[in-house]
Amino acid sequence: MCIRDSTWPCQDRRRVRRIASGPHTAVGSGRSARWTCRIVVMGFPGEADRDRHRAYQDAAARLIRERTSLVLATVHDAAPWCAPVYFVYRAPGFYFFSSHRARHIRHIERWDRCAGAIFEDGGQWRDIHGVQMSGTISRVYGKIEQVKATGHYLAKFPFAAAFLSADRSAAVAKPAAVRLYRFDPIEVFCTSNRLEFGKRVRIDLPGRLDPCRSPS
Repeated sequence: MCIRDSTWPCQDRRRVRRIASGPHTAVGSGRSARWTCRIVVMGFPGEADRDRHRAYQDAAARLIRERTSLVLATVHDAAPWCAPVYFVYRAPGFYFFSSHRARHIRHIERWDRCAGAIFEDGGQWRDIHGVQMSGTISRVYGKIEQVKATGHYLAKFPFAAAFLSADRSAAVAKPAAVRLYRFDPIEVFCTSNRLEFGKRVRIDLPGRLDPCRSPS
């Protein structure tokens, strides 16, 4: 958001009000009067702001691409709980498998709102770097979505095949073991002391991240 003061030679104060917001001040009198007003311009940040936002976007995308664990925080009956899950990101959300008996799943069956965090471990304050999110969790029922998401998940975590169907063409979770869920972020913030100390910037998640990283 940019704020600037501007002055127009204008006898009609109503016209100024239609194109600007904020306080209006008359300079001069009669036909030579000039109206000064403060304009709030939305959506046109400076080049420095765009570069700063792009740096946070890139930092978050790299973190999501390289990390393997997403920590989910849920609550039920005023009792909070958090659980780490292996994830794969494919727009619009983060896919993961969990037992339907897991506490975080039992929580979201009652209230689907939750928070999530992806972060990088570090030995000093300059290494603090992470993504903080709030959103909803839902079970994935669509067969096509299950097949695609499970394929991406196994590309990132080949060892997970032992817990899933051996038939890649079916590529669905075994009902008695685990089920596929999706975390859909509503708000996403990135913090990185490598860029700025103690700052948190709201970002949009990328539409696609390739390639998937297979943990060694």
